[in-house]
Amino acid sequence: MHILTWQLRAVNKHTYQKVMITVTAAIIKQESTILITRRAPGKHLEGYWEFPGGKLDANETEQDCL
Repeated sequence: MHILTWQLRAVNKHTYQKVMITVTAAIIKQESTILITRRAPGKHLEGYWEFPGGKLDANETEQDCL
C-alpha cells in the first residue's frame, strides 16, 4: 500500500476565505488488481472513480484518515 499526502487550496463554502487543506489517498495493489472507489450518489462529483482517502483532520494520522 502506498499513501499519498498533498495540500490543496480550497475556498471555505461558509466564509469564502481561501484555505489550505491536507488530503490523503491510498493506492492499494494486490497482484494486478488496484482498489478504487466510486463516489456516492448525492455527493459532489457523484459516480466518479477515486482512490480511497479524504481530508486530514487535526490530530489525525494519515492511516486514520484513510
